Amino acid sequence: MENKDQVKGRFNFIDVLIILMVLALIAVVVYMTVSDKESAEKSEKTITYTVKLSGINKDYLSLITTGSEVTDSSTGKPIGTISDVRSEKAKYVGSKVVVDSLGKYSVTYSEYDNLYDVYVTLYVTGSVDSRGIAYAADNKILVGSRIYFRCGTFAGTSFCTAFNIE
Repeated sequence: MENKDQVKGRFNFIDVLIILMVLALIAVVVYMTVSDKESAEKSEKTITYTVKLSGINKDYLSLITTGSEVTDSSTGKPIGTISDVRSEKAKYVGSKVVVDSLGKYSVTYSEYDNLYDVYVTLYVTGSVDSRGIAYAADNKILVGSRIYFRCGTFAGTSFCTAFNIE
C-alpha cells in the first residue's frame, strides 16, 4: 500500500519546460531593454527620399508643388520639403495574358485618362539610429514603408520607393 501523504520530490518533463519558458521570457525582456537603449542613440543627417502617391486625380496635381512643406497627415509633424515632383498616367494592368507570334507572353494594360501616379522627392534633416535606420517625424524611412502625406490641402497615403542618407 502506498502512502498518499508523501510528496513527489523529482522533476518531470513539464517542470523543465516551464522553467525554460520562464528563462526565455526573461531573456527577451533583457534583450528588448538593451536594444531600445541602442536605438535611442540617434544622429541628425539629411535624408532624401521618394514617395509614390497612386491614383491621384488630375485636378489635385497642382496642389503638390516644389518647395512646399509636407507633414504627416496623422500626426501633423513635418516630414520634409518637396524637391522634385514627377507624375505619369496611372496604369490599369489587365488579367489576360497575350502570346505574340514569337511565343513571348505579356500582360495587357491601359492608362487612365484622369488618374496619375505621382512621385514626390522630399528632403529632411532627420535622425538615423545606430542600426542605420532613418526617421522623419517618427516615421521609418525604408523602401515600402507607408507615409501619411499632407501637402497644403491635399492628403493621401504614399509609400516610400527610394531613399538616400547623406
